[in-house]
Amino acid sequence: MPKLDSGETIAISSQERTVADLMRLRSRVGCDLALGALRRYLQGGDAKPGELLALARRLRVGSIVAAAMEPLLA
Repeated sequence: MPKLDSGETIAISSQERTVADLMRLRSRVGCDLALGALRRYLQGGDAKPGELLALARRLRVGSIVAAAMEPLLA
């Protein structure tokens, strides 16, 4: 499992889960890292914003992810 500069360990199981976890842990890993990961994910050719948002809602960060996604998808 990769370790972040903050010392946090993030398990990578899918792109959507990784981005959702970074958004969930943004106070620990840094908002810039979390938003950068979201931006890179959405710019990727295989991005699935609906799946990301559904997972984020299950992890209780749906409103945060939705608000961050809105300007990136406009």
